Amino acid sequence: MDRIDHYYHTVFIGWEKNGQTEWECYGSLITRSLVVATAYCLTGSGTLPTVVNIGEGSMNETWMNPKVVRIREVIIHPNYDKQNLLHDIGLLRLDREIVPTARKYPICLWQNETHTPFFLYNLAIVNDEVKFVESYPKYNRDCQEYLGVQGSRKLSSTELCTDVDAYDPHSLSGDPLVWYKRNMADNSSTQHLVGIVSYGRSQDQLFVHTRISSYVGWIKSVA
Repeated sequence: MDRIDHYYHTVFIGWEKNGQTEWECYGSLITRSLVVATAYCLTGSGTLPTVVNIGEGSMNETWMNPKVVRIREVIIHPNYDKQNLLHDIGLLRLDREIVPTARKYPICLWQNETHTPFFLYNLAIVNDEVKFVESYPKYNRDCQEYLGVQGSRKLSSTELCTDVDAYDPHSLSGDPLVWYKRNMADNSSTQHLVGIVSYGRSQDQLFVHTRISSYVGWIKSVA
C-alpha cells in the first residue's frame, strides 16, 4: 500500500505577483501538457494562474525541488456556475509537454458514468499532514441531508459525494479523488482520477467532488 502515498500526477498551481509565486491549490496532470483542476481554484482569486510546479516525488520533495512550467491557456467549463459551484472544472494547457518519468506522469481518467469504485483515496490535510486517506462514495441524497443543501440547489449527477475515513479532514479545491487498480501479479497499480474536490464539510467528513466521468467528453473536445 506504500504507493498510495505517492503523488505522481499532482501539481501545484501558482500565481506570480510582485516577484513571488503563491501556490494556492492542486491540479492533476492528465496528459503531457494538460492539467485538470476546479474552476473555483482557477478563477476564485480574480486573476488566472500563470505557472505550475510539476516537481517529482512527495509533496515536500516537490516543494523543495520545484520544476516550474508556464501555463499557455486556462480553459473554464462554459457552464460553470460560480454561485452554486456547478460544473466546477477547468483545464490548464501547459506551455510545453513534460517528459514523463517514473515519479511524474499523467493519471488515467475514470470514464464509467454509471459505476463508481467503492474504495477510493482522497487527498486531504489530516493533523497538519497532507496525505491520501481512505474515502467511500455516498448516495447524493444521503449526503445532501448532511450538507444542508437547500431549495433548488440539489446535488447533481455530475457531482460525487464521499465520506472520508479521517477525523476533521481538510481539503483544498481541486484535491484529487483517486482509485487504484491493483495488478496482483506484480503488486503494481494503475491510478484513475475519479473526482476533484469542489466543496465539503470537514466536521462531517464529507466532500463533494466534480465527477470526472461526466466531463471526459468535454475534456477530449478541448484537449
